[in-house]
Order: sequence, then structure tokens, then C-alpha cells
Amino acid sequence: MKALRTLIAVPALIAGIICASARPEITWRETFHNFGAFNEDAGTARTTFRYVNTGDEPLIVIGARTTCGCTLADYSRSPLAPGDSAAITVEYDPAGRPGRFEKGIIVDTNTEPRRTRLTIKGTVVGGEATVRAQYPVGHDPLALRNATALVGDVVKGHMKTIFINAYNRSNDTISPQISPLPPYIHVSLEPASIPPGEQASFIVYFRSDKCDVWGLTETPVAITPAPGADPFELPVVASVVEDFSALTDRQREKAPVIDFSPRRIEIPDLPPPGTPAEATLRITNRGRSPLEIRRIYSPDPGIQAATPRKTTVKPGKHIDVTITVDTARLPGEILNARITVISNDPTNPVENIRLTGEPAPVSPNKQ
Repeated sequence: MKALRTLIAVPALIAGIICASARPEITWRETFHNFGAFNEDAGTARTTFRYVNTGDEPLIVIGARTTCGCTLADYSRSPLAPGDSAAITVEYDPAGRPGRFEKGIIVDTNTEPRRTRLTIKGTVVGGEATVRAQYPVGHDPLALRNATALVGDVVKGHMKTIFINAYNRSNDTISPQISPLPPYIHVSLEPASIPPGEQASFIVYFRSDKCDVWGLTETPVAITPAPGADPFELPVVASVVEDFSALTDRQREKAPVIDFSPRRIEIPDLPPPGTPAEATLRITNRGRSPLEIRRIYSPDPGIQAATPRKTTVKPGKHIDVTITVDTARLPGEILNARITVISNDPTNPVENIRLTGEPAPVSPNKQ
């Protein structure tokens, strides 16, 4: 009887062992996918992760959970027979998401271990609308945040730094080249090579100690975005100013004082185009120390201020400056321009003199 029980128990034990070892097993063909660089306007990016049931029982995908609403996973809920294969389709929506991304998909199955993590990554190159909203200045394949590098006031002897953000809107890495510059400007790019869909910054250094021009300066910086691309100019605009903050009250009392005659220049009868008109501006020093004329210029087309032979004016003395108007270069028939004078007068270091005028009336006999 005992032997009979043993004969019955052994097959049952073997059957139990076989049942215990029979289970589904998942084998993934891949668990990582790199989309690389692709344009936002191309729409949703898709890939598939294939897997095989290498076990002995039906395989069931219980769920596939993404870590972001921009990522979706589609899979079959039906049991997968041993030896069969299937796939999970993963989609990434790039709309409004320029730049690098890396997302995870958590897949739960009736296997041991139960959980698998799938990963997708890539770089979204911003579409036309997205890039234009953040980088409105286009110089393909580069886009800039600003069209001009506005440095602002720079105290003489000091340096000022500003940043112009840029974006690579192509699918290739680019290394923009910067043409040689004058000694008072240095421009570098960080990083020097910009991967597709990535940002960078042009770092602009303005050194006023190496700039001989007082007041407003505009220096074009020639940049070639990539081989074969059209070069463009990034204007660097700065104004070199003098620092009078350290002057004492006594020094200010003895300082030079600039005065003009006239304070407003009127040319009542402008000659026809091709014939220049001239006027004289007298600059007088009403102060008690020498007046240094740093610069006399006009930002308006057609206006030229002759550099005076003497730029130092002693107390109580004056100099005359000839102003020439080229009527052919005026933006219209009416003259409305200005002359800027920069000096070492601490109270009024920058003065603007207005120039106005109208064409001479046409004689009835010439009509």
C-alpha cells in the first residue's frame, strides 16, 4: 500500500514542478530609440518596440504608462501565445516643445519581473511659428533673439558685456564664423558649435578704453552661420560716456561750461539738390577750466559738421564750426536734423543742436 502511494505521489510532484516552471517570459528586441533631430512641423514622431513571448504560457501586457502627456503608447490587450511576437507603438508630439527630450514608458506584464522601462529621446528643431516667436530675426540656418546688439552706455576706460541668444533651426550641427573686428569689440560664441535644435549665445564685449570715438558708435559684425550660407551683419551699438561722479563740488564750480550760438540753426531757403547749404555754430566756454570738445557729429543723413582745428577752448574763448547740409541726401524736402556735441562739461556733456529749414519758394516765372 505504501508503494502504491509513492507511485501516485511521484507523477503528481513532477506535474507540479512542470506547472510551476511554465510561465510567460518577455524578450524585447529593443528598449531604447533615438529619433535624432527632426522638425516640429513634421508632426508626431512614431516608433515601435517589438517583443517576443519566449515563455510557455500566454503573455499579457497589463498596461503601458507614459511619463508625459506628450507621449502615447498603443499596445494589444490580447494574450500573446508562446513563440509569437508583437509590438508597442510609441508616439511623441513635438508641438510647442523645441529642444532635447527624453521620455520613459513603463510597461507592466504578467511576467517576472513584471515591469520594463522603454526610453525614447531626440531633439525637436523648432517649427517656423515656434522659432519666430522666440527668435524673430532669421538668418538661415541661424535665428537670433535680437537684430542689434544694444550695449548701451559704456564709461570711458571700462568694458561692458551683453548676450545675443541664437538658435540652430537646421538638422545639422553648425559652427558660425565671425569676421575680424576692431580692437574695441570682441565677439565669441558659446558653444562654438551648435547642435541641431539647440541654443547658443553670442557674447559681445565692448572695450571703451580701446575705442577712440566718444558718444554713439555702430559697428557691424559680419557672421557666416554655416558653410554655403549667406553672411549677415549684427550691428553692435554703444555709447562711450565720461564719468563725472567723482568730481567734488569745488571741481564742479571750476569746471568748463559749454554754450552755443545759436541754440537752434535755421536755414530759411534751402538750395536745390546738388547745391550745399552752410551754417556756422559758435561754441563758447563760459566756465573756469578748459573745455575739451570730444566729438561733433550728426546721425542724420546729409549733415556734416567740420572738425574744428582746435578742440580745446580756453575759458571765455570760442570756436566756430561749419555745418554743411547736402540737400540731395535729405530724407525729404524739409530739413529737420540735429548736431550732437560731446564735451567735458560735467553738467551738459552731451548737447543737441537742432537744424531746420525749408526749400526756397519757387518763383512764378519758373513754374
